[in-house]
Amino acid sequence: FPSMSLWTNVLSDCVNPNGSLAGFSLAVVNYTCISDHPDFEPFLNVLQVSNTSNFDENETYAFWINAYNALAVKTIVNNPCQ
Repeated sequence: FPSMSLWTNVLSDCVNPNGSLAGFSLAVVNYTCISDHPDFEPFLNVLQVSNTSNFDENETYAFWINAYNALAVKTIVNNPCQ
């Protein structure tokens, strides 16, 4: 199973889990931080070359959830709102 430490580093550095908006508690994502983070592109490269054929069920779910989230963030980073 590929290491998720790169993604963990990105999230730890670029997501504030104690944010708030209009009185609601929420996690605040700093997309600029993510796009500039030295571990973001390497993590996307790990996803590209990972062989999932030997993953058990939990590893498969975890891998694809992390992949989906990282690629969704990549889409946002590549297409910022003006």
